[in-house]
Amino acid sequence: MSAAGIGRQTLKGALWLSGAGVAIAVANFGIFAVIARSIEPAELGLVSFEALCMELVRMALFAAVTDAVISRSDMDEAYVNTAFWVALAAGFAAFLACAALASPVVERIYGHQAGVILAALSIILLLEAPRCVQEGLFKRSFRYQAIAWRLSLATLGSGLLAVPLALAGWGPWALVAQRVAFSALQLLLSWRALGWSPGMQFSPDHAWDLGRYWSGASASRVLSQVGERAPEAVVGFVTGLEALAFYRVGSRALEAVSQLVLQPAAGVALSALARFEARERETQFLRMLRLVLVVAVPAYYGAGQVAPEFVQLLFGPRWAPSAEVMTVLAFAAAPTVVLALLASLVLASGKTRLLSKMSTFAVALISLAVLAGAFFGLTAAVVAQVMGAHAALYLSVRVLAAGLGCSERNIWRVVGPPVLAGLAMVLVLTPLRTFMADTPVLLRFALLCAVGAVSYGACLALATRDYAVGAWKDLDLLLPAGWRSGRS
Repeated sequence: MSAAGIGRQTLKGALWLSGAGVAIAVANFGIFAVIARSIEPAELGLVSFEALCMELVRMALFAAVTDAVISRSDMDEAYVNTAFWVALAAGFAAFLACAALASPVVERIYGHQAGVILAALSIILLLEAPRCVQEGLFKRSFRYQAIAWRLSLATLGSGLLAVPLALAGWGPWALVAQRVAFSALQLLLSWRALGWSPGMQFSPDHAWDLGRYWSGASASRVLSQVGERAPEAVVGFVTGLEALAFYRVGSRALEAVSQLVLQPAAGVALSALARFEARERETQFLRMLRLVLVVAVPAYYGAGQVAPEFVQLLFGPRWAPSAEVMTVLAFAAAPTVVLALLASLVLASGKTRLLSKMSTFAVALISLAVLAGAFFGLTAAVVAQVMGAHAALYLSVRVLAAGLGCSERNIWRVVGPPVLAGLAMVLVLTPLRTFMADTPVLLRFALLCAVGAVSYGACLALATRDYAVGAWKDLDLLLPAGWRSGRS
């Protein structure tokens, strides 16, 4: 497939996943807001903490299997079957360990059915084990439309179960039911859409290759997740579950931005970059990075600037501390975007151990910063996270660019303009909010969003016109022929 063809498949996949991201973000926000209003912060903090543990275990076991299926050049049926049985065995072992061994320990530490909740959440590991291979097969063949439909239906279906439970007073169990139902629906819908069943094949050689890939890629994925979610774990340990709940609500809006913009792009980037020759990867990576930053930076920064209004409208006044968390976290936009796409580039290049080493250092840096800040309160922990993320970004770009033979200067040239335009937008919105302090909340929210979008676009177009034009040309080249503007 030509570079242009891969680019169009990439854009098509990202658009489908972004469309699903809209539906998922809207549905999840509605579900989460209903549940958050119906339970105590400490209960939400407990489920969030245990769900975080399950997510890290899931990433450790299964993310590398999916990536291996996507990126393997000489794929055959024996490799796919081997990957399936390896994942299934790992999932079953992890389920037993969490349900039988970890649950009693958690119950003794936290009480309040914490152990039973952890055992129930560990069912997710059984459901995710067979699905990780299916996910890789979908992405390998650019079947992002099927992924988008599946994600949307699973989100809506699990929400239809969780919301009535929350309204009926089930408390934290409504969140547990939502998460388990989401994984179960994804598995059933994937199996039906893919039409693939595992065969009774197992190759020790393929299992060994998979283990080697896992040792590098899985570690980097988990460490990346730990770096992103370290404040949750540290805040939960140091400042308590209630502070963790405030952090969780504040970060939830930014996760929606990530679902809408970043996750689709990062997932599709791995599929696309793996198909380019080594000499073309840097150019295509920089084009993808520019397109994503142009959209993601104003989305993150803008979400942070409307955080007080957003939290008050959706979650109510008792969750007001979450608005400050959301505002501060939004300034981690550049590290979040660049590190996610850089990880896809490294994985596509097959240098998983390089990424693993760099991820280890980055996670250690962020975690230590958050730990130091957490002793001074929730806000200090979040500020420390953002500072640590920027330090990790600088070091990661230096090390990974050198390891891949990429130009570090070219990466910073792509990152700079949207970040500067985003900061200019913040400078416009900050005094505007003070001026509109007496304006009704909903109207103030709408006006801030509109002014933010216009000010960002104007700053990017006027101050860095070549950058904006280049991003438009990149997008124009990826569009189907009938959609193009005719400019080049």
